[in-house]
Amino acid sequence: MKPQRTFNDLSQLGKLKIEPGREVPRPAVPVRPAVRSATGKDPHELFASMAGLGTGTPAKRTAGRGVVRPTSAAVPSVPSQEFENLRKERDKAVASAEAGTEERKKLQAEKDALLQRVAALEESLEKRPDERQVANLREENERLAAWLDSARKQLAAKQDEIDAEVKRLQGELDATKRALEAEQAKQRGMLLSMPAGVEEVFPGETREQVIETLRYARDRALDMGCDRGVNLLSHVLAVNTPTGELQRRAEEVEQILRDAGKTISNTSLRALEKLGFTRISTNKHHKLRWGNVTITLAVTPSDYRSVENMVSDICRRVF
Repeated sequence: MKPQRTFNDLSQLGKLKIEPGREVPRPAVPVRPAVRSATGKDPHELFASMAGLGTGTPAKRTAGRGVVRPTSAAVPSVPSQEFENLRKERDKAVASAEAGTEERKKLQAEKDALLQRVAALEESLEKRPDERQVANLREENERLAAWLDSARKQLAAKQDEIDAEVKRLQGELDATKRALEAEQAKQRGMLLSMPAGVEEVFPGETREQVIETLRYARDRALDMGCDRGVNLLSHVLAVNTPTGELQRRAEEVEQILRDAGKTISNTSLRALEKLGFTRISTNKHHKLRWGNVTITLAVTPSDYRSVENMVSDICRRVF
């Protein structure tokens, strides 16, 4: 005879097959005899009493199901002060939780700001040249600075060469002009020979001075009635006409001193130097030299007559 299957083992429930329209037999729940004999109750009633479902038959237990309401005697009484303390602790815990939430938000905001800064720094570090590039740039800068310094030195040396060449050419030009003027003076038929060792302030000064002296001598001879001397000097002056350079310089000296007025400034002295004067002293008085003639000028002439006398003295002694 085939043994009857039981489903006390829950692992066998998956093998249970229920056919439609067939009532599944309820398995018998084994009850230990010791439990029945000890309690004297049915196992279902015992389980129901232990679970708080009441006693009685299953139908009665089903009808009596509902919300289990504890009696007032079952609820322990809590003192009001302890309840108030518990409420305060609860409020404090809630406030602390809210403060913690705000603090977490603040910390999260700071964290986000720091992350943004870190990202910006990383981006800047990526864009920043590395040490090798910086070293190369520094080396290139030093090389360019050395090249620039060398170029400046070469330019200064070249400028010195140009200045020396200009000075040399200016000297050659002056020498050529003097030679030309001397040649022109010879062609005009100068009567007297130029003595050696005589330095001229400007080329042709000797000839100009001789002609001017002959004119002065002719006028004096005319006043004294020396007819022969006047005749000969007139013929000489007719052949040897002056260039006018001496007269021109005398007029410029007169104009410079008249414009200076009562104060002989450095500007006036530099203008006189361009005409051929040489400055030899500027202490209490200005001392100038024209050839072998020394002229003394007052720094501050007393009045206009002093200026006139000074102009007359220079023109008489020099020109």
